[in-house]
Amino acid sequence: MTIKNKILLWFLLPSFLIATVTATFCYLYAYKTLKKNIFYQLEIAADELQKNVCIFLDGKRGRIIDFSSDGFVRDCVEEIIIRDDRVQHYTDRLNTHLAMNKQPLDHDILTVFVVDLDGKVISSTEIGQIGKEVSGETWFSETKKRGSCISDVKYSPEFKQNTFFDVARLVLARDGLHTIGIIVNRYNGGSFRKIIRSGVIGESGQLKQLEGLGETGEVYIVNRDKLMIMESRFDKDVILKQVVDTEGVRAAFDNEVGMVGIYNGYEGHQILGVSRYIEEMDWVVLAEKDISEAFAPIASLRSFTIIMGIVGTMVILTVAIFFAKRITKPITSLALVAGDIANGNFGNLKGMEGIKSRDEIGNLADSFNKMTINLKKFRDELKQSEERYRDLIENSSEIIYQTDKNRFFAGTNRTMLNKLGYLPEELLGMKMDNIVPANECEKMIKHTQKVVEKGNDSIETIFLSKKGETIYVEINANAMYDSQDNFIQTRAFVRDITERKKAEAAEKHGKDLQLLSSQIISVQEEERRRISRELHDDAGQALTAMKINLEMLEKEIPESSTNIRKRLTETKQLLTHTLKEVRSLSFELRPSLLDHFGILSAVRGYSKNFSERTNINVKVHGKNITERFPPEIEILFYRCAQEALTNVAKHSEAKDVIIDIIQYESKLRMKIKDSGNGFDVNRHFEKNVNGSSLGLFGMRERAALLGGKLKIHSERNKGTELEILAPFKFNTIQNTYSRVRENV
Repeated sequence: MTIKNKILLWFLLPSFLIATVTATFCYLYAYKTLKKNIFYQLEIAADELQKNVCIFLDGKRGRIIDFSSDGFVRDCVEEIIIRDDRVQHYTDRLNTHLAMNKQPLDHDILTVFVVDLDGKVISSTEIGQIGKEVSGETWFSETKKRGSCISDVKYSPEFKQNTFFDVARLVLARDGLHTIGIIVNRYNGGSFRKIIRSGVIGESGQLKQLEGLGETGEVYIVNRDKLMIMESRFDKDVILKQVVDTEGVRAAFDNEVGMVGIYNGYEGHQILGVSRYIEEMDWVVLAEKDISEAFAPIASLRSFTIIMGIVGTMVILTVAIFFAKRITKPITSLALVAGDIANGNFGNLKGMEGIKSRDEIGNLADSFNKMTINLKKFRDELKQSEERYRDLIENSSEIIYQTDKNRFFAGTNRTMLNKLGYLPEELLGMKMDNIVPANECEKMIKHTQKVVEKGNDSIETIFLSKKGETIYVEINANAMYDSQDNFIQTRAFVRDITERKKAEAAEKHGKDLQLLSSQIISVQEEERRRISRELHDDAGQALTAMKINLEMLEKEIPESSTNIRKRLTETKQLLTHTLKEVRSLSFELRPSLLDHFGILSAVRGYSKNFSERTNINVKVHGKNITERFPPEIEILFYRCAQEALTNVAKHSEAKDVIIDIIQYESKLRMKIKDSGNGFDVNRHFEKNVNGSSLGLFGMRERAALLGGKLKIHSERNKGTELEILAPFKFNTIQNTYSRVRENV
């Protein structure tokens, strides 16, 4: 019988018995533990989420109560409803109060607006919402009936957040008896996610963690239409899209309590689920976990298995020690003979005569006798191989050296001597620290320590030649050991990477310049947006208010005061001109059309104003423009169109300009063609490459930052054609831009 068969016979039977007993106990213990704990954990998770939802909604309800009881809001609403004059004045004051003092109190609020009892919006933080009819909304009738209302989660493309819900409450008059309107807080529907991820934070002042769900478990909320109203743990794009018509949902709606059980989840897999009914909102809270994970090993089972494994290992180890002595006795005799051979005593084979067994050990003894004869031949061949290897190292194009553990050179090749300019006797008396800069010495010390401890290491560092020249190198070193595994020295292969370092530095410099240019453009555009908004919102509104005050003052001045009325008329004209200039400057800096309606509308708006100012006919055509584009692409195209038209007005003397904006595949192209004088393109770029203005050179650089190209074709007296092409990618999951119809 072979040794392999003996080992299998001696150890297989007890190992099998131990494994069988361990598996049996583990199964019984796991079944008992799972039956006791899994549903309990899910019930805790569902109850916690139900409680957190109620706390969250109570916080939003408290916020709307605070807003509806605000005296300033109540007074402004009464003035807007009762007065026939100065309605706009009180509307503006209320809009500002809501935007500056109310909306910032809760970061989840999208907008705050006030509705009169006929369902018309009379004030809002979103100016465009004023005048909108909302009497058909469910919350409007419910609020009038019950005094307050929290609507279901809804979807709307008007908001970047896509989903929202409304919290409304009646606004009472000063006497506290009569209703004068309804105030509504519109919240981001995504704010529910904090309940899942971090518990309730904010108004409640609490932090509740939902635990025990594992890798496949999740908690979520379903509305009366059996649609998810918050993100799934595994798929974000499910809000108001994923239908959850499971047994747990149906049971909760039927009995208005909930259930605990095993059923098929909304993805078709069997799950352990707990559902709870929220009566106030007619919602269902669910906590679910995949059945495959629910019955996986748990911590107590793992501990039990480890204990049993240790016991089993000790038993097997005891048996192994007993049989190992019997098996290794002849192997020990064979090891003595192998030691003689390792020490070079090839002729002493007397120790192997005592091995009489006919198994693998006996065969191994015969092989040793044959191996001894061959070892002498191999030793001679090894000496010859070492000589050839030494010649190869000496003539290698790479630097090769050896150092001891104290980093003194023990050997080097000719290449290292030539590159560093030292003589062999000079270098062999030096340490590694003498040929590297002072700030690299610590790195070399750590490098040597790693080679000694781990056997090898690689670093990049700097060598200094005898003349002080800098050489960038890459060192790959490994340790050399004696027959007792004691460290002898380090052998290193060094590659000169000076040219590569220079190339990397040049490449990094170019990337840094490109990044700086991109950041400067981004900051410039943001500053333009800010200044444009301040001119429109602050200066524009102030000038408009001044004009209204002057008109009111004019009505109060007697007809006989002709000089005063004349000066007042001149002041009004000057104010009107100033207001027009402010609006024009705001549009020049950053048109709102670009942010709200995209590049095609913005270019058309600018072209219209340009034509009115210069009497140059500009036609703008769009083709296949069905999507909003990334903001940086739209800004690039708008600025290029703006600069091109400015150049037409200054230099070309053209009467007609045609702008074509075309989308095809994943690229956007804009062509601007005029009928003007034309110019020498190459000469222009050579002359203006160092200019400080945007110009054609700046347009080309901005296009290059976005991976685009700018082409210019121009001839004297034949006009100029400018073409800009830029690639783009749509984010199909989170694209919140409005679609515009194709225009030709």
